Amino acid sequence: MSTNILPSILVVGSDSGWLQVICDILSGEGHKPYPASTHKEVEQILQKQTFDVAVIDPILDASQNFSPNDLVMLQSLQHQNPNVQVIIVSNPLSEDIRESISQLYPLVPILSKERWDKNYFISLIKSFAGEGPNTDDKRLRAILEQSWYGTRPLTSSPLERGVGRPRVLCVQDRSDWQQIFIEIFNTENYFWRMATSTNQALRILENENFHLVILDDHYLPTADSGISSQLLDYLIEFRPRTKVLVLSGRTSADKITERLADYPVVSVMRKQSFDPDGLKKVVVQATQAPQLKIESLGLFKIWRDGELIGHWQDPQAETLVKILLTRQATGGQAVSADELMALLWGKSATRDYKNLLPVINIARLTLEPGIDPQETSFILRSSTGYSLDIGGNVEWDVLKFRELMKEGKYLIDTQQWGEALKILEEVRALYKDDYLVEDAEATWVLDLRRQLSKEYTGGLTDLADAYAAQGRYDDGIKVCSETLVNDPLVESVYRRLMRFYYWKGQKEEALRTYRMCVKLFEELFGESPKPITRQLYEAIMRGEEVINTLLL
Repeated sequence: MSTNILPSILVVGSDSGWLQVICDILSGEGHKPYPASTHKEVEQILQKQTFDVAVIDPILDASQNFSPNDLVMLQSLQHQNPNVQVIIVSNPLSEDIRESISQLYPLVPILSKERWDKNYFISLIKSFAGEGPNTDDKRLRAILEQSWYGTRPLTSSPLERGVGRPRVLCVQDRSDWQQIFIEIFNTENYFWRMATSTNQALRILENENFHLVILDDHYLPTADSGISSQLLDYLIEFRPRTKVLVLSGRTSADKITERLADYPVVSVMRKQSFDPDGLKKVVVQATQAPQLKIESLGLFKIWRDGELIGHWQDPQAETLVKILLTRQATGGQAVSADELMALLWGKSATRDYKNLLPVINIARLTLEPGIDPQETSFILRSSTGYSLDIGGNVEWDVLKFRELMKEGKYLIDTQQWGEALKILEEVRALYKDDYLVEDAEATWVLDLRRQLSKEYTGGLTDLADAYAAQGRYDDGIKVCSETLVNDPLVESVYRRLMRFYYWKGQKEEALRTYRMCVKLFEELFGESPKPITRQLYEAIMRGEEVINTLLL
């Protein structure tokens, strides 16, 4: 590029009408075009002037064929202006001619007169001037080529898409950039609004909240104006959590960052190096919710960004979170408003949604202080009710417990005893007590509590087997005893204890364990243990070898 503020543009064409059209457009955009209608004029101009951009309407011969002199002209242009950006404006060209041009300028845009689009042309000129999208980027070029001949309407996202999604406001008045952003927003399923002025953006912000505002730098006051940005000032005062991405044309990122040091600018992206993936990363950064760590195996505790939440403004808000967590662990279906009210206040309570909404908002604000409740990342509402999003920002002991149980089971099945011990000891440490132990009388917690207790019992028996497989019978006996405290009616655990005692030479303890099992089962069920347990007892009585199997 030249050092001029605006690029020098050579315009070549034998069709005086088209030559005038192109020159008028360029003049209207503030450029000074240098027109030439013959090859000789081009040669004369090139001897006096260098150019950043050349717009060429091929000078055809009498048979309307591409003149060889045109190729000579293009070669001369490239030789004298190696960094020149070329745009071809023409009637349809043959593949041979296109191939010849592409050898000199591989990414040259070829605009059809039959499908002429002024906005397309202007966007290319501004792209080469550093104001438009980089048309060398194949992804951006594909978006623009799809939209230049049928621009997408600026149809914003419906309101119902605003919950649980990134919310982006883009302040942009150029159609090419609008189309690029709209394509990205829709592809990524963002909730978005498009404003073509700062005043329109302010009106939108009065009614809606956003995680990110994308602002073109031409909306910013100049550095020497002494004027602050009304839009950015509004964000600081009324939307302090909203982040800003500035899209920069000519001003360097460092200068913008320095000028806007007092504002929540998280990124400055140059237009000529704009990267959709970079934008997505900024959106992720702007929408980053707090990290939650939840303990529910035992007493209920939540840490938000490492800090324990010690106080809930309303105990019902805490209960609501517990209910939504419980539903997540038992199928993940949303809980309807009616069901929530029944669980919180009883079936006989008055069903008034006005009573429920404050509890929901308190729960949301407890998990994410300072948000507008509609911006929640965790407690989401759908057409079927409410749910708790336990995605990447949530660490929950129940999920971890089940992941470890699954891994431990695989290691046991494949007889990887050492690794199984490590994993199942993690399970043992994780399960501090029964699920939501403080809510002993809550009916909505009973099924999950029983299920998790059963799963834990299975994990303990696997752990005992892993210890026994390595000859660590004392550790296996200790785990079995702990298992019977958790559930004294698991008959297979008594058999494990009998084997472990017998294998370590404590025959009397093995027999005593059997008699204890018989007494308990006869008292509770009026029946003896299973035949397999009796057979093991008799084998021990006779002093026979008891096979080392984990299947009994």
